[in-house]
Amino acid sequence: MSPYRPARPCPGRGIRRSSCPNLIRGPEICCPDCIPYEKAKIRRYDQARDETPERKWLHSTRWRKASNAHKAEHPLCAECERHGKITPAYLIDHIIPHNGNYDLFWDQSNWQSLCVEHHEIKHKNDRFGRNKNRRT
Repeated sequence: MSPYRPARPCPGRGIRRSSCPNLIRGPEICCPDCIPYEKAKIRRYDQARDETPERKWLHSTRWRKASNAHKAEHPLCAECERHGKITPAYLIDHIIPHNGNYDLFWDQSNWQSLCVEHHEIKHKNDRFGRNKNRRT
């Protein structure tokens, strides 16, 4: 077995879509010539996503200060504490998803400190409607 993946054609990005003559190896998604097009596409996506009111709240100075203050008061992951573990909190999460509700977003009784692992688990369950007790 060879230690390297065989070269494959670059899928092309931007104006070179499907016509890039370069080859790529390994985990790359495109060749160095196409990377600026890929980065521009990602920037456009992020910019459009950040235009929603909810994302603007998350990027505001008010949220940064409020979440840092909450994390200073509650430095450990709430879910880990329920299981008897001590894990530093990574971010502040909304217990009940606010779904664009301004009052629920800023309601501090709806905030909890979570580690990365528990935040990902919670949001995968929220997004895909999975029951936390059911294993699939």
